[in-house]
Amino acid sequence: MSSENSIFSYEPSAYRSEQAKELYLAKPSHRAMVLNKSQDLWEVYPPNVLDSHEVDDLFVEDKEGGPKFSEKQIERFDAEMIRYPTLGKLNDKIFFVLLAGSVGALKLALIALFLFVVTGIFSGFIDGGMTEQFWPSFWETMYVGGVGIILPCIISAVICTPILLFCIKKFAKHVKPHFELNRRTGRVKQWCKKTNKLLYDVAFKDCVAETINISTHQGITDYHQVFLRCTTEPKLKIDIALFGDNKLGHDVTAIWNFIQRYMDTSRPLPDVPTFEISRHLDPVTAAHDKKIQRNPRYWRDMALKDLYEQKAQLIQAVRALPKFA
Repeated sequence: MSSENSIFSYEPSAYRSEQAKELYLAKPSHRAMVLNKSQDLWEVYPPNVLDSHEVDDLFVEDKEGGPKFSEKQIERFDAEMIRYPTLGKLNDKIFFVLLAGSVGALKLALIALFLFVVTGIFSGFIDGGMTEQFWPSFWETMYVGGVGIILPCIISAVICTPILLFCIKKFAKHVKPHFELNRRTGRVKQWCKKTNKLLYDVAFKDCVAETINISTHQGITDYHQVFLRCTTEPKLKIDIALFGDNKLGHDVTAIWNFIQRYMDTSRPLPDVPTFEISRHLDPVTAAHDKKIQRNPRYWRDMALKDLYEQKAQLIQAVRALPKFA
């Protein structure tokens, strides 16, 4: 057997170990399923791209004279690129803690209020029914819940909210790019959250998606983590679940379909509200829209009722997608 075709060919041990390391890194993550690129792409996207606030953002851009495209602009979602920002590794953690203390505490207070009202009613009926003993028992339960849980939650929200708003203004000055999908160049970039150093600049053609099922203690799949991985730079790992709902396998297919459609310059941009204001800047999309005589204000002129109907139809279309195609 010749050394060229043999897997046991004589190579320096250092080279063999480095090659083995690269092959190991190129493998999918533990418990991950790889979603390769598909030739069958659909006019179906994650349903949350038709949320009403997406259309509201278009009117804001209308008032401001249209979208501003600049390489220095940190956050972009247009015909040229999708660039997501980050507040930095430490700031992200601080922001999460404050948000949990503000929003989370209010939600917990409302849940606790409901539970203690129900508990107080049951306690009152058990102790005295509809007699005079009902209300003392009810208010005693509400007092315990109010002092022990509800009041501390409200105090936490009151304290955290102004701090959160202050930090948002302060952190906004330190916003840096985290990752970028560039339709024009066909490249994918990722920056280090801590140092803002450009870590990877790879071709999208070398990327695949990877999904990992996250299950409950009962073994039921709760949601799917979805990452963009690169076969030439295996350490590159970008969370793309934020492009849609990742609760069901069909939703994961819709997310990956959306990313592929956006990066495929042979096809027009996905027809979703976010891209409406910048569609004319993409040559393929502009030619397509002219051919079908698309209304440039299709989404902006749509009634809210019709938007919700479109979203309902899109949800049904997503459910009809093959799982993990």
